[in-house]
Amino acid sequence: MSEITYNHIAFSDDSGHEDGRYSSLGLITFPLKHEESLCNELKTIFSSSSINDEFKWQNVRSAKYKFAAEKLHAFIFKHLDKIRVDVLIWDMEDSRHKNISRRDDNANIGRMYYHLVQDVLSKRWGGNATWLWKPDTQSAMDWRTLGDCLVGKKHKLEADLFGINETDFFKSKLKLIKVVESHKEIFVQVADYFAGLGSYSYGHFNKYKEWKKDQMAQQTLFGDTKTKQNWSNSEKMRFPLLDCFNDECKRRSLTVAFNSTGGLKTHDPLKPINFWFYKPQHPSDKAPLSNRK
Repeated sequence: MSEITYNHIAFSDDSGHEDGRYSSLGLITFPLKHEESLCNELKTIFSSSSINDEFKWQNVRSAKYKFAAEKLHAFIFKHLDKIRVDVLIWDMEDSRHKNISRRDDNANIGRMYYHLVQDVLSKRWGGNATWLWKPDTQSAMDWRTLGDCLVGKKHKLEADLFGINETDFFKSKLKLIKVVESHKEIFVQVADYFAGLGSYSYGHFNKYKEWKKDQMAQQTLFGDTKTKQNWSNSEKMRFPLLDCFNDECKRRSLTVAFNSTGGLKTHDPLKPINFWFYKPQHPSDKAPLSNRK
């Protein structure tokens, strides 16, 4: 059997907002030749912040994790010539999802993974890119079935899994899927972080606006102190991160909108930081259904 070769690598994880309305997928991609140096640099960054366990979005509730997240932002912005960050976000209350009887959320994640992975792997890195994809084993996605589909080229199963034309998936030049444990793969943790940041930006947008107003009032000599509120520990850590990340994207002309879109959304998907808010494509674009009665 010939050895499977590839020259690019992808890491992914999925996330959801606390209230269950917004779900998201994060995908981190870069050329394989940069993996060792990027991983070592990022491990040093987290170690310097005393992060000895997994760095995940849900842990950003203390100053230690906030400072580590700030360093992660700087790391990503520093390496935009090597790394892409792509996040797909969707609204569980849109016409594709709301009031769909017997909705199969696990199969739906599979469809969304297809949209994201096919788009990034086949369109964003050039025609010579070939891929190893490392998703988190804790995802709700059925990776074993997907792996069997790809390795065995069982086209009908692929079509059933994704609801797509069976030949489209191979346009991405995906050579291998290797399901991994997030605590062993630092860039799966990064994918989790940005997926969480994306869904949070929509789910907490109105509270963010209140926090921003509060901050501006406190900075004004004669500001209206009545607007001051008590924020949760996670909001105290996350809102400044969201604010600074948005500002840095603006400074670098990355076309990432926030206030005008009610959450992070990139207007030009060619940019290396791409937040994609999925909207139903047509009236019959509905979430897949479970076979269970």
